[in-house]
Amino acid sequence: MSQVVTLKIIDGSFEWGFSVILQIGPEGRPHECEQVGRLAAAPRLPFFYKVWQKAYRKLGLSFRLEPIGGQEAISHSSHQDRVQTCLKAAAHLHREFNLWLRGESFRPLREMIWQRCQTSERVRLIVQTADLEVQQLPWCAWEGLESYPLAEVALSMPNFAVAPHVQRNGSDSRNEGARVLALMGGAAGIDPYADIAEIERHADMDVVVASTPTLRELTDRLWSRPWDVLLFSGHSSSDGGSQSGWMALDNSTRIAISDLKGALRRSIQQGLQLAIFNSCDGLGLARQLAELNVPQAIVMRAPVPDCVARAFLSYFLSAFARSGALYPAVREARERLEGWEQDFPCASWLPVIIQNPAVSPSSWDELCGRRSMRSSRSQEATVADVSGRKRQKLSIRKLWKTRGLAVALASALATVLIGASRVGGMLESVELAAFDRVLALRPAETLDPRLLVVTLDAEDIREQPQGGKQGSLSDEALLLLLEKLESYQPRVIGLDIYRDYSTEIPALAKRIAGSNRLIVTCKVSDTKSDDSGVDPPPEASIERLGFADFVPDNGFLVRRHLLALTPEPASACATQYAFSTQLAFRYLVAEGIMPSYTPAGVMQLGNREFVPLSFQRGAYTKADLWGYQLLLNYRTSASGELAVQQVSLTDLLADRVDPNFIRDRVILIGTIDRSFGDVIWDTPISKISRANSVPGVLLQAQMVSQVLAAVKDDRPILQPLPAWVDGLWVLGGACMGGILAIVRRHSLPYTLAAVAIASVGLGGIAVVTLSAWGWWVPVVPVVLAAVTSASFIEIRFVHYQQ
Repeated sequence: MSQVVTLKIIDGSFEWGFSVILQIGPEGRPHECEQVGRLAAAPRLPFFYKVWQKAYRKLGLSFRLEPIGGQEAISHSSHQDRVQTCLKAAAHLHREFNLWLRGESFRPLREMIWQRCQTSERVRLIVQTADLEVQQLPWCAWEGLESYPLAEVALSMPNFAVAPHVQRNGSDSRNEGARVLALMGGAAGIDPYADIAEIERHADMDVVVASTPTLRELTDRLWSRPWDVLLFSGHSSSDGGSQSGWMALDNSTRIAISDLKGALRRSIQQGLQLAIFNSCDGLGLARQLAELNVPQAIVMRAPVPDCVARAFLSYFLSAFARSGALYPAVREARERLEGWEQDFPCASWLPVIIQNPAVSPSSWDELCGRRSMRSSRSQEATVADVSGRKRQKLSIRKLWKTRGLAVALASALATVLIGASRVGGMLESVELAAFDRVLALRPAETLDPRLLVVTLDAEDIREQPQGGKQGSLSDEALLLLLEKLESYQPRVIGLDIYRDYSTEIPALAKRIAGSNRLIVTCKVSDTKSDDSGVDPPPEASIERLGFADFVPDNGFLVRRHLLALTPEPASACATQYAFSTQLAFRYLVAEGIMPSYTPAGVMQLGNREFVPLSFQRGAYTKADLWGYQLLLNYRTSASGELAVQQVSLTDLLADRVDPNFIRDRVILIGTIDRSFGDVIWDTPISKISRANSVPGVLLQAQMVSQVLAAVKDDRPILQPLPAWVDGLWVLGGACMGGILAIVRRHSLPYTLAAVAIASVGLGGIAVVTLSAWGWWVPVVPVVLAAVTSASFIEIRFVHYQQ
């Protein structure tokens, strides 16, 4: 008996942990048990993977990568030294990966797998996730699988379906043999012809070779007849994020899966069962193939040496023909590659199956056209079922004349279409624009009495004491400012001015290094965008650092508040908390309120939980919600300006500020003058009301105020509706549109006018809900669902009422 074990790794990150759903059931039948659990946080695991990846790519092997300029630079160390470095990095990754899977929060799921599956059974373990870093891990190296010699791991995307079947081309002449299209790409530095020779050795294979074809020739080949297997041998790679990939047709032409989307979709509909990309770095290609609902694919998760690729194909085909089962064949072929690892480290980690969970893997006999009697009976039953549906067609049409059913069908279809548009990101910009409008319509608020911003403009910069290191705030002026502020006993002081240099004033260096009230700022590096960041003051300790990074939308528009992140290992700005978060923490600690995290990885301060956007995305479908992000709940005045109390540096140094404005407050210091390079940011309110753009220090004050007001004043934390509530809300709008269309038959303009009037009411509901409780209620999808449903009723369903 065979078992299918599915690990659905859903919401979460390595910083906070992942939610996991485990499903187990016999092959070809619904799962018999399901359990929910968690994989604990493992923030070091992606780092160990990157270290191994870097060491592996520097081995200097003949990879099936891009022939020119596609490989890592090779160090001058000997090959044996590079091998040892790679093996050491692999051992660290292997240890950290298995420690993660041995975690206590994952134990109930782990034990259920071992209890439900026998060691003598075939086990297909499908890791279903959209998280690229999780996919990249060497799941085949899970120590728990060692006791299951017939088990193998596959990867799967969360979204999948069975491709609709179409009639095979009339030119199809079916001999007993698997129809294989062997695509041979550019051969610079490798020998893909050996792959073709290997597959042609099997008499059960009906092989057609396409050698370095043009894109047009390859498309014609795919359309020419049905195929069971697609084999590509040559150069390939994935983009930096492994979201997509390409393959080289020759030594100068490379194409992506998207260039063959129509032809590949047709092949899958006509029965393509298996795609083998015996080439480098195939996870990007696999993700694109999964979007087309290919049943199975085998790719290499990293660059693969040419001789290892040939050996794997030979081992796999022999094992597949002998055992007849895909997964055990891949397991056997992988394990045979262990004999190559003395010269080619981690060769057995490279092959990976990409599985469509809706499809059971074909056996060797099925692939070669020798269908079982059970399969024939199943096909006969399918034909009979289709005939039965045709006989019922008339009665179904009669049912469509029922008004209630018409509204239900139209509403459901409209909801699905709008939902698909949102998931695809087509409505993100218009939904965010509507959110900005709702945010700007909220009632004005008073100043936060816990904050004060000391600002520096051009006049303050001219009049401050000068000497020593110069910037927007000189060392002499900063020392005077800190001495005066600390004499008034503020609770915490935040210096929102970069100081990546040492001071020559010993008293100032002592205050930066030893003041328990002072928090200074830096900027984390980001190698993906070639941003080297900004170093912190050399005198400051990491406990008194906060990063000043924002996560803007569309250039310089800030809607989100980044509370925490995991900095890159090489970043000099090594703090994991934001500047605003550190200030809020220091203020609350004085009142006995300490930060903590729930088992789900949600930050908690006092009785308030700060649920990150990555748990409930709302309209954010394309944005990268890395780190720990919230929606920013701006505090604004009646004029649309940010409600932040401010004093100038000159007034403060001249004793023109009441000390009560400083005592027990959060004090932020920053420039508001563009001449010193401080970025001026837009806000949703300034975008709508055309108010002034905002200096960074005022945004930092808003972020501190958001945290403090949520904890101390029970001020709402903005968040999207839960997914199920959001779906019901859109469905309700679709039902409203359908009902209006049924009531106002043949009067679509009147129906649309009624929907427009209702939309104003929906906007009012959104403003009240956001202001009172912080829930972001979508307006645009509801209106579009109502219009779509009404249009369906008018165009299609009312036709049956006439």
